[in-house]
Amino acid sequence: MSHPDHKVFLYIVDTSFLIEIHKRYPAKTLPGIWKDLEMR
Repeated sequence: MSHPDHKVFLYIVDTSFLIEIHKRYPAKTLPGIWKDLEMR
């Protein structure tokens, strides 16, 4: 259970979005995007 002052953000992303940015911005080109999108 989360603390009342602790905000939790949930993002729901369509697979087509991930496919499209992978085509345009592969990990070799912009590794920061993919690091930020890693599931934790």
